[in-house]
Amino acid sequence: MGQVLDDLMRLLHPVMPFITETLWTQLTGGESLVIASWPTARHSDIDTKSSDEMAQLQNLVTEIRRFRNDQGLQPAKRIPARLVGLEASVLATREAEIRSLTRLTAPESGFTSSGSLEVGSLVVEIDLSGTIDLVAEKARLAKDLDTAKSEVEAAESRLANEEFRAKAPEAVVKKITDRLDEAKREVARISAALERITQS
Repeated sequence: MGQVLDDLMRLLHPVMPFITETLWTQLTGGESLVIASWPTARHSDIDTKSSDEMAQLQNLVTEIRRFRNDQGLQPAKRIPARLVGLEASVLATREAEIRSLTRLTAPESGFTSSGSLEVGSLVVEIDLSGTIDLVAEKARLAKDLDTAKSEVEAAESRLANEEFRAKAPEAVVKKITDRLDEAKREVARISAALERITQS
């Protein structure tokens, strides 16, 4: 804590010179903050595990909020959702925070997944019955499916071109192959989501 306060006083001194000077000299016993050295980053203090966990949490919350916005859901409206794969992820202990930040409640009896989104290794299944226009959601998914299928066709066409494969760098071919695999996964995911919403 002392190190944190020391660095904080040094960083704030240019914009809050008088109060930081007083606090710093009293806390550290130093001569003057004016002549103290500027703090330097200590990379050994960085907790990479916590940083990765926070980055994944931010990404998940952002994607769920974007999905809610796309569906026209009110930010404060709570809706039931199932977080598939959460227990096997680095966010396994963060379910309460995720639900609080995204206004998602735990699924109860009668829960029916009628909308979903995939974020990394997690799949968020949401019961949208009574909360959105299912016709509009089907149209959105159908449009996304067409886009994913077009990406599959484009990638397959390029990879089937022997002349292209002979001339293209290996890294380019690999990039297109990876894109094809990702597009196929998208087709499967969106098709499953369409099937669920059609049955709801």
